[in-house]
Formats: sequence, structure tokens, C-alpha cells
Amino acid sequence: MSKNRAFFEQKNLGINFWLYRLAFVLINLGNIAITISISWWIFDTYQRAIYISYVVIPTVFISIKSNILLSPLGDNFQRKKIIQVGIVIQIISCLIVILINELNTLSISALIIFQSLYTLGNGITKVGCTGFIVEIINKELLPKAHNIIMRINSTVSILSGTIGGWLFYTLGMTLSFMLMLLMLMLASIMIYHIKTNGQINKKSKNINFYNDIKLGLNYTIKNPIVRILFIYSFIIGIAFGPMQIINIYMIKEVFKLESISYGFATSCIAIGVILGSFLYEPISLKFKRLSNFVFYSSIMLGFVFLAILNNNILFGTYNNWD
Repeated sequence: MSKNRAFFEQKNLGINFWLYRLAFVLINLGNIAITISISWWIFDTYQRAIYISYVVIPTVFISIKSNILLSPLGDNFQRKKIIQVGIVIQIISCLIVILINELNTLSISALIIFQSLYTLGNGITKVGCTGFIVEIINKELLPKAHNIIMRINSTVSILSGTIGGWLFYTLGMTLSFMLMLLMLMLASIMIYHIKTNGQINKKSKNINFYNDIKLGLNYTIKNPIVRILFIYSFIIGIAFGPMQIINIYMIKEVFKLESISYGFATSCIAIGVILGSFLYEPISLKFKRLSNFVFYSSIMLGFVFLAILNNNILFGTYNNWD
């Protein structure tokens, strides 16, 4: 029996799968914690929520562009190497922020550069993750693996906000970034020790990014389902930027709370997203795709108008509470 065959013929998911998941638990915790730390530091330093948009807008732009332009990497290079390169870029960006902050020269422009570099590294990492799971486990175990991944991701999305807010509240900017740097380094070590199937990792040497991107764009434009999903995800991605600014403004300026409360609010958003995913299946059995879109969009707009309607009541009650 060959080594590759022996590697895949396991009854459980194996150490490689758990190294992979634990590494990305650390990465995801770091991503949320960094977002909270930067947003809170900007508002605390400049006292203006609009300054957060200076960091958010380039991040959204780079995230969208990286998904399109970097996708061919996964078809032409080893995915494990791609993940490692992305993590290294994130580590370097964290080191830059720590050094600048220690020199007392941290500014909004430095954070824009950091966040752009960090987002690029995160985009490269996501490209490497696409299809990586089939390289480390038996294909027969994919349903079980994806089920576990979704449960872990749901748990992390809920906990990461609260943990990130608590870290910044307890440790401050520099120590928080040092801890995140340590988490990224541990994740890099875990990815390094993952063993993959050598046959799957043999990629074609005929690399043509232009043709690959062109084919992907044509498919996205011509396929109605993929096109609608792309547009919808684009709109949602843009919408989360203002939501982030509004949340931090309300929590810090209106309610006069600390970063740990902002982290808790982020966790509540994650709970809402997960709850919505559970409600989707029974509702989708009764409505068509277009009706689903209208239904969920109506609920979202309804909550927005409800929040605006009760704005003065909620804030007045809180500020005059004895």
C-alpha cells in the first residue's frame, strides 16, 4: 500500500484536518480582533466615526478585487503554499503596526496601509483554502468534514467578536496586536505541518492569469444564478461597512460604552446571521428565489426603519435612565 493511499484510508478525519481547522480558528479570531482594535483606536483617537470609512473602503475594494484577480492562483500553484504566503503577508503587516505604534507614530494613513496589506494576505489565504480540504482527507469524508467546519465557523463567528473586544479593552493596541501576531505564527506552523496528497498537489505549469480571469468573468456574466449571487454579495459587502461605522458610533458616542460592548454587538450580528441560515430552509420551501430575496430584503429594511423610528425613544430612555 502506497503512502498516499495509507494516508487517506482513515476512519476519522485525521490530524491534518484538525490542524487545518485550528489554524483557521486562530486566523478568524485574529481577523475580527484586528477589525475591532483598529475601529476603536481610530474613533478613540480622532473622535470621528467617518475616519473609520477611510480604512473600510480600501479594504472592501481590495477584498472584491482579490477574489477576482487571485482566483487563478489555486489552479496553478500548491494551495498549501498559497495559504502560507497569505499568512506571512498578514504577519508582516502586524509587525509593521506594532513597530509604528511603539514609535508613537501610528496614524490613519499607516492603518490604511496596514489594513490594505492585511486584507490582501487574507484574500490570498482564502484562495488557497478553496478546494484545500480535498487534499487532506478522504473524499468520502467530505460531508462530515463540511458539517464540522460549518459548526466551528458558526461558533467562532459568535465568540470572536466578544473575544476581540475584550482583548482590546484589557490589553490595549500594542499587546492586542502582539497576541494576534502570535496567533498568526502558530497558525502558520500548523499549516506547515499539514501533510497533503502529493498527486493532487502537482499543478499544471501552463499559467495564464489573463485567460483564467477572462473565463471566470465570462462565466459570472453569462450564468444568471452566479451573476445574481455576485451582485448580491457585492451589495452586502458594501452594506456591512456603514453598519460597522454606525455600530461603533452608537456604542461609544451615544451609549458611552467600551470596546468589549462593541465586540459583544459584533457577536450578536453573527448570531443573527446564523439564525437566518436556519430559517432559510423552511422558508425556501414555500417561496421562489426571487420571493426569498424580496422577503429577506424587506425584513432587513423593516428593521432599519424600525430603528430609525425608535431612535429618539431608545437613546432618550438610555440617557435619562436613573
